[in-house]
Amino acid sequence: MVVGHYIPQLAALLLDYNKQPNIKPVKLKAIALGNPLLDIKISVNDAEYLWSHGVISDEMLMLKNTVCNESKYLLELIHHNLSKECTKVFQRMQEEMGSDTDTHDLLLPTCLLPSVGV
Repeated sequence: MVVGHYIPQLAALLLDYNKQPNIKPVKLKAIALGNPLLDIKISVNDAEYLWSHGVISDEMLMLKNTVCNESKYLLELIHHNLSKECTKVFQRMQEEMGSDTDTHDLLLPTCLLPSVGV
């Protein structure tokens, strides 16, 4: 993950560059970020979004809000310490949503490949 890396590195590079004598310093007025992940605890949780679009049930929303949400799941996964509770919640969510649901773009049509022999 590049969380917290590319902007501080770019800033350090610019500051070092601007310290050099006989150069025209780079002066930024602003910087635009595409879709940055600023804080894993608030940036990746999508339970309310999925629920409000009818993708997950009320019960699944409650499980994701109380037992294991995406940020907890990712942090456990990154640290190789995935709990049984998180595993169960995400397996159940996958079963509830189905494997064809793209949670990053619910409005995008699903492209289904034709069955073999059809």
